Amino acid sequence: MDGAGAAEGIERWVAEARAAEAVEARMQERWLRTQAEESSTLTGTLVGLAESAAPVVVTTTGSRRHIGVVAMVGNDFVGLRRADEQVVLISIAALASVEPSDSARPRTADAEPQPAASGVSLRHVLASAVGDRTRLQVHCDGTTLVGELVAVGLDVVTLRKDTQPPGWAYVAVASVSEASFLDSG
Repeated sequence: MDGAGAAEGIERWVAEARAAEAVEARMQERWLRTQAEESSTLTGTLVGLAESAAPVVVTTTGSRRHIGVVAMVGNDFVGLRRADEQVVLISIAALASVEPSDSARPRTADAEPQPAASGVSLRHVLASAVGDRTRLQVHCDGTTLVGELVAVGLDVVTLRKDTQPPGWAYVAVASVSEASFLDSG
């Protein structure tokens, strides 16, 4: 075998080795992506969307749709900031789907607890707004109530309804699918 033939043989062997490495790398990447997706959680995915600040379309089990950016993620809710700056808190149990509005595939977070979600519940967020004369719109089981947030107990939200004459509503926290902060007074 002359020098040119040996060089061609080495080049062919190197090309075949590179091709085999590329195939192996793609297979490894696909396997890792599959493992991450199979161990992902909805909360972890929401945290990833919050970190990317990607606009999303959220559809609830009650067929309500919201467009905005994931602003916060709690243990049992996601907070969405809409274009009008209104914050809508949506119960995780009421989420039907979350769709990033751009075509980029968001990273999925693994099954480890997410620091952005630990220890904060919908009830805690609502309770922190008591005393600010916050107007709240609450959706629960097909009913919409609007009024001033007066109190939040262990399992109940108290609203002074925006009706004439003003009335009261006591809403079971567990039934709240959405809560929107309308303004402060």
